[in-house]
Amino acid sequence: MRISSVMKILLCLVPLLLLSACVIGENLTFEEKVQAHIEQVRSEDVSEISLRIPEMVGGSRAFYDVLRYPQSAMQDGATGTVTLGFYVNEYGIIENLEVVRSDRSDFSRAAIRAKEQMLYIPSVTNGKRVGVNHTFTVHFRLMNF
Repeated sequence: MRISSVMKILLCLVPLLLLSACVIGENLTFEEKVQAHIEQVRSEDVSEISLRIPEMVGGSRAFYDVLRYPQSAMQDGATGTVTLGFYVNEYGIIENLEVVRSDRSDFSRAAIRAKEQMLYIPSVTNGKRVGVNHTFTVHFRLMNF
């Protein structure tokens, strides 16, 4: 039996949705979330996936939910951006997190603190999980907070 392209996409999305539900649990410590995440990633069959870019578990919304606007920047009425560079390993764990560009050091610290709490659904190339370099730009706007 031949599986349509739409069906293949749906089959790829189901494990991702289960992974998100498993890892986002609020009663778990970050270490427990990481362990659950790694177990879920290991159990996912990626042999039929030709290409998938890394995706943040919970999407950007999850990141902005944990991001805290620096009090000093809020008092100054400051806005700006921070670009973070990092490596997402084959299990979706962030490594080598660094600031590539930033408008303010307090924005940098806040962005790093929030990003350190994020997990990724790992990249897949030709049926194998692979680590990739990634960037993420954080926008600090008072209306976001």
